[in-house]
Amino acid sequence: MLGRESPRTLREPSQQESQTPVFCEILTLSNHTGTMSGTFTTCFCSLLGILMWGAGANESLIEINPPSVVVRYGDPVTVNCTVSTDHLGMGWVAPQNPVDRQTGVRSLLWTVEHLTTWDVAPQCFANLVGKPQCSKEVSVTVYKASDSASINFVNHTGPLKEGSEYQLLCDVQNVAPVQNLSVKWYKGDDIVNITSYSENTKTPVNVSSTLLITPNRTDDGAQYKCEAELDLGPEGPRPPPAVQSEPLRVTVHYKPHITECDDHVEVREGSPLNKITCHVESNPEHEVTWLKDDNEVNASLPLTRNEIGRYMFRAQNSIGRVSKTLNITVGYAPKLTCPERPGLREFESLDSVCSAVAYPEPTINWLKNGKEVNLTAPLTRMDGGQYIVAASNVYGTVEKRVDIQVFGANESLIEINPPSVVVRYGDPVTVNCTVSTDHLGMGWVAPQNTVDRQTGVQSLLWTVEHLTTWDVAPLCFANFMGKPQCSKEVSVTVYKIPDSVAMSFVNYTGPLKEGSEYQLLCDVQNVAPVQNLRVKWYKGDDVVNITTYSEDAKTPVNVSSTLLITPNRTDDGAQYKCEAELDLGPEGPQPPPAVQSEPLRVTVHYIPTISSASLTVLVIRGYSEDLNCSAEGNPPPVIMWKFNSIDLETNNGIYSVFGAEEHTGIYTCSATNTMGSDFWQVPVVLKEDYLPLIATLVAIIVVLIIVGFTVIYCIYYKNNKMGRYNLKDKKQYTQNGNVAHNGKDSNFAMKVLSIWV
Repeated sequence: MLGRESPRTLREPSQQESQTPVFCEILTLSNHTGTMSGTFTTCFCSLLGILMWGAGANESLIEINPPSVVVRYGDPVTVNCTVSTDHLGMGWVAPQNPVDRQTGVRSLLWTVEHLTTWDVAPQCFANLVGKPQCSKEVSVTVYKASDSASINFVNHTGPLKEGSEYQLLCDVQNVAPVQNLSVKWYKGDDIVNITSYSENTKTPVNVSSTLLITPNRTDDGAQYKCEAELDLGPEGPRPPPAVQSEPLRVTVHYKPHITECDDHVEVREGSPLNKITCHVESNPEHEVTWLKDDNEVNASLPLTRNEIGRYMFRAQNSIGRVSKTLNITVGYAPKLTCPERPGLREFESLDSVCSAVAYPEPTINWLKNGKEVNLTAPLTRMDGGQYIVAASNVYGTVEKRVDIQVFGANESLIEINPPSVVVRYGDPVTVNCTVSTDHLGMGWVAPQNTVDRQTGVQSLLWTVEHLTTWDVAPLCFANFMGKPQCSKEVSVTVYKIPDSVAMSFVNYTGPLKEGSEYQLLCDVQNVAPVQNLRVKWYKGDDVVNITTYSEDAKTPVNVSSTLLITPNRTDDGAQYKCEAELDLGPEGPQPPPAVQSEPLRVTVHYIPTISSASLTVLVIRGYSEDLNCSAEGNPPPVIMWKFNSIDLETNNGIYSVFGAEEHTGIYTCSATNTMGSDFWQVPVVLKEDYLPLIATLVAIIVVLIIVGFTVIYCIYYKNNKMGRYNLKDKKQYTQNGNVAHNGKDSNFAMKVLSIWV
């Protein structure tokens, strides 16, 4: 018959069992007389115990303070373990200073006076009553600051050259753990790069970091240094322990650079060129030369007023040279020229009496009886007498005494219409002269088509069908009874538009180089009058310069104008042109007549600039990731990727990097053409693929769930389907009353079932 289930008995596990808990049941079978006929032990629940151990079911009963420790190698460390419930003993398991199991205490310290074990993970354990052994591990990070950090150049000594690429190396000795290490690169006080390390080690290692630099002139005298810093998190020391290298001061050699030099300079006559201020920076020192018309000149000789023009200032050292074109004018004091006893007609002015030669243009003043006289005021017959004329500029003043005679005039009786004329050479011209009172005859005096004196008329025309005289000033005159002859002149401007306007470079052909200086020349052929000419320089549709001419000439001349340009990359494809325009005033044609040159399209070659590139690239282990790099330059640059000084095969600036430790580090993109190079560095960092690990964890969880349900089912089955049977008074049973065993009836009955753990 089915009997009661025997009570479960507990026993304290041995020390070995406490380390590896196992759950077992003993099933005892007896016959109907009460004697044991068989005993067997089942350990099918051992897997359950191991799984429950791994799950840390009782870890909440143990408190660790602090739960994680950061300690310097060789320093002391103390961690306290507290058990919040009764237990059969607690202790510490550790590779250094383990603590044996102790009873009767709730707290227990693990203490090391000098921690000298790198891989240490102390574990506090407690044997609980009626439960599996419980334990909790302490996270211990053992660190060691670097013995030293040193910086030097890779395969280079001596001064650096501007624009060249150099590699700095930082050696860090004996540091741990390396995964917490950051190597910071400093230029002065500024961080310019940070290197981190993906290795996962506990013992000290030697590592290095590199930095690519392309120095320029502003870097001369700069100081570089590297710093090995261990960032150990919030539990670590603050600030993080760091070791710096000695600073490395760099010397950069570069070609001369003109920092101050005016485009236009005026010097006093007699002063030499070498007194002109042009500041230049260079390393090493430079030499200066002056040139005019491509010929070197002695800069220590005094300049004369005839030596004005364009000069080239050139500075040169062992690295290169630079030049600048200056427009130099020579200033000098005025020189006055006056007639001994000039005679003026009534209504004329003083401004035409004397001439002055000077630079810059002098100021002319007239004084009479110590008072200043208006130069442009018309004179009367009462204004004759002695005058003082003075001409002055910044370089000096000169004075002269002049006796002026003023004669009576009757010009007001004559009217000219129009009073001034602008006419193109070869075109017709007509001017009318009218006398407002009776006269003895009137006429025209002119170098072309003179009109003889006529009487009985009040108006008379001067007409030319084709004006072919350049210097023409027709004069209308009239004779009066008892008065001097009266006359009035007509202002005639004869002009001619240029035959041609052409533009070209001076002593240069081919593409231009960014940053270099070039001179454009505009030739204007056969134009008059030159004092009315303006040469306009265009860049695209914008006027960038205007040249005027101070010569006073009436006949056609050939002139030129120059424009200095220093192109940059934005000027590539720009169009320049020049235009010769005659501004002949309100009497002239509107708009003013102009002739343009053919446009000149320029090609500018310039150093490449990397316009877009990858930043930090994370590549998953076992997968590939593209590194992208593009650049602008002329000629079009060649783009290359380099890793560990090895050129990589690149497709249009794209390189595919595979995810592995040996492929991580700093990749350098270079864009190069005939003008130079530009560089860009991209850190490639390896990233782990956690998908397989996640899948494994999911599979383990599924297995645990299945095992859990199996165990629950086993316990339920034993509690409800199995019990105590008494086989006394054994009787023969029918097939339906016997125990079925392997498909057959059996008269063997189960006895007492005892269960213990």
